[in-house]
Amino acid sequence: MKQVLQYPRRNGLVLEECPHPVCKEGGLLVKNRFSLISPGTERAIIDLATKSLAGKARSRPDLVKQVLDKIKTEGLMNTLNKVRARLNVPIPLGYSSSGVVTEVGSGVADYGVGDRVACAGFGYASHADEIFVPKNLAVPLPQNLTFEEGAFVTLGAIALWGVRQAGVTLGERVAVIGLGLLGQLTVQILRASGCQVIGVDIDQTRLDETARFGAELLVNSSDDNAERSIWHFTEGNGADAILITAATKSSQPVEFAATIARDRARVVMVGDVTMNLPRKPFYDKELSLSLSRSYGPGRYDSTYEEQGHDYPIGYVRWTENRNMRAFLDLVASGRIDVKSLVSDTVDITAAATAFERIEAEKVLGILLKYQTEAEPTTIPTSVAPSRSTRTADGKLLASFIGAGNFATGVLLPAVQKHPDISLHALHSATPNKAVAMASQFGFSSTAGSTEEILRDPDTDLVFIATPHNLHAQQVIDALKAGKSVFVEKPLCLTMAELGEIRYAQSQSGAPLMVGFNRRFAPAIAAIMTEIGESPMPMIVDYTINAGFIPKSSWIQDDKIGGGRIRGEVCHFIDLITWITSSQVERVNTVGVTGSKGGYLTSDNITMQCQLTNGSIASITYTAMGDKSYPKESMTIFSNGRVITMSDFRTATLTADGKSKTLYSGAQEKGFGGEIAHLAQIVRSGQTASELESYFHSTAATLAALQSLKTGEPVQVA
Repeated sequence: MKQVLQYPRRNGLVLEECPHPVCKEGGLLVKNRFSLISPGTERAIIDLATKSLAGKARSRPDLVKQVLDKIKTEGLMNTLNKVRARLNVPIPLGYSSSGVVTEVGSGVADYGVGDRVACAGFGYASHADEIFVPKNLAVPLPQNLTFEEGAFVTLGAIALWGVRQAGVTLGERVAVIGLGLLGQLTVQILRASGCQVIGVDIDQTRLDETARFGAELLVNSSDDNAERSIWHFTEGNGADAILITAATKSSQPVEFAATIARDRARVVMVGDVTMNLPRKPFYDKELSLSLSRSYGPGRYDSTYEEQGHDYPIGYVRWTENRNMRAFLDLVASGRIDVKSLVSDTVDITAAATAFERIEAEKVLGILLKYQTEAEPTTIPTSVAPSRSTRTADGKLLASFIGAGNFATGVLLPAVQKHPDISLHALHSATPNKAVAMASQFGFSSTAGSTEEILRDPDTDLVFIATPHNLHAQQVIDALKAGKSVFVEKPLCLTMAELGEIRYAQSQSGAPLMVGFNRRFAPAIAAIMTEIGESPMPMIVDYTINAGFIPKSSWIQDDKIGGGRIRGEVCHFIDLITWITSSQVERVNTVGVTGSKGGYLTSDNITMQCQLTNGSIASITYTAMGDKSYPKESMTIFSNGRVITMSDFRTATLTADGKSKTLYSGAQEKGFGGEIAHLAQIVRSGQTASELESYFHSTAATLAALQSLKTGEPVQVA
C-alpha cells in the first residue's frame, strides 16, 4: 500500500510502498477514502524533521538530555546505535481521515466490515491507503456526510475542545486569534454556540475568508486601530474569552490577547505559540490562562486510546471520542461548513506536490484522495519468498517479528555483525517502520504478518522482539512451525504459558534461546574463568540501580509489559544462576512500602535466593537511586576471594591481600557473544541443560513475583 512518510535524515518526504497494517485486538482496519493535510501541524513536523542534528538539538533540548543520560548508563556505542535507529525511522504524516472498515479486531462490538468511519490520531489516521486505528479513535460517519467532510474530524474535535476549555456562554464576545484552518473552524463553533465572534489575524486574506462564517467583527492585529475597534465593539469592556489558534514562534498573539481581554477574562491556548507572558496585563486583569490539550480527555492516555478503556460519561462528559462525534453532528446539522475550507483535493499519488503547496502557498485544507475500488474483507499479504532467495553461501536466514527500539537499537546491530547470519524478512505492526528498518539493516523483504514469516520455508531462525504479552504465543507458534527461536526476555508472563512453551519445544525439538545476554558479557566470562567449573558455595550481592519508569509506561502495564520483575529482574535471577552454576530453590521478595504512590513497590525490592548448591544471593532492585551511580554492581564472596563487577566495565579480584583486574574495558553486556552462541546452537543443537536453564530462570522470576504478592517465601517449581 502507499503511505506518505517524512524521513528525518534522508530522502525527505516520500510516497512509500509499505506492507498492509495488521488488525489487532481492540481496533479496526480502515481503507481510507480521504485524509486531511493540516498545514500548521504537518509543516511543523516536516520543519523539525529536516533540521540538522544541531538544529534538532536546539529545538528539543529534552531529547539531548535523554541521550546524555543513556550514554552514562548504557555506554556510547549502544546509545549511538539506538539514536541512529531512531533517526532512520520515518514519520508517518497525517492524523485525520475517513474511510470504510475492512476488518474488525476482537473486543470491538460496535463496528462491522463496510461501516463508514472517521478516524483520528497521529500514527493511526495517517496518509495511507489503509490504516489500523484503535476503537476509541474512530467514530461512525453520519449518513448524510461525505467522506470529504468526515476527514475533518480531528481538526474539528481540536477546535471544539478549545471552545469547551474557554467555558463560553450564550451571548459572550469571544475573540479568535489566528484564522487558519483551526481558527475558522473555531469561529463557526462559537457562532453555533450563540457567541459574538471577533476574528483576529495579521493576514487580510484570512480575514476575508472568515467573513463568510458570520463573525461580527474582523480585525487585522497589525492595524493601529485594532485594539480600539475591539474595545468599541465590546462597549469598552474587552473580550470575555480569547482563543489563540495561531501557529507562530512569536509571543505577539499572547500579548495581543492580554491587551484586548476584559477584567478576569479567559485566555485559551489552542495553537502552537511561544508563550513569553507579559506579567503586568495578566496580573492587572487577573486573567486565566489555560492550554487546550488536543481534542479532549483521553488524549495521550494509552489506556484510553490504545487499550480502549472509556471514561464514564457521568464523570467525563466530553472525551476525545465524544468530541469527535459531537463535531460531526454539528457538520451533519449544517451548523458547521467544512467544504468551503477545502483548498484542493489531490490523489495520494500527488502527495508530494500537495505538501510543497502548504510550504509555498496560503492554503487552508488539502484533501488526499484514495482509490475507491471495492473494499476487501481480508487483507492481502505479500507472497512469501521462494526457496531461490536462500543465500548461496549457506548462511542462516533470520527473520524478525518486531522492530521496536530494543530490536533496532541493540539486537539488529549485533545480528548484522555476525558473519553466519543473513537478515531475511521483517514484520512490524507499524508498516512504515518495517520498510525503513528493512532498508537500513539489509533485510531481503518485509512480511505482512507473523504467519507469513512462520510459513516461509527459507526462514531458519525467528527473532521475537515484540511487547512482552505476545512472546509466549509467538514462541509456541514458531516452535510448531519448526523454526529455531530467539525471544527477547521475558520468555512469558505466567506459569501456564511456561508449561505450554515447554510442551511445544519438547514436540518440536528446535533450539530455543531467551535474551539473557549478560551471561555472555566479557566481564562475566572473566569472572567465570576465575571461579572455575565446580564453584564452591558463595554469597552474591547484586544491586541494580534501575532508574525510574512512570506508571504510564507499557512496561508497567500488568497485561502488556508484565511489570519490571517479570520484564527486567528475570535478567538478574538468570545471571545469579549462571554464576553459581546452580538453581534457585527458594525465594523471598520484599518491597518498599509507604512511598504514597511515588514509587511502585515492585520497582523497589530486595530478593533473597537460596540455591541448590548451598549458595545464597541477594538482589536489590530499585528505581529510587541517582542516575550517576553505577546501574549494576555485584560482589561475590567465595573461598577466600572477593570479586566485584561494576556496570560490565570492570571486574576485580581481591585474594591473599592483593587485588588484580579480571576485566577492564568499554561497557559490553554480551549481545555479540549471545548472537554468536545462538548461531552455534542453531547449527549444532542445544543441550538439555541450557534449555532447562531458560525455563528455570523464568519459573524463579514468577516465584519471586508471587513471593512479593503473598509476603511469604516461595519454593521454585
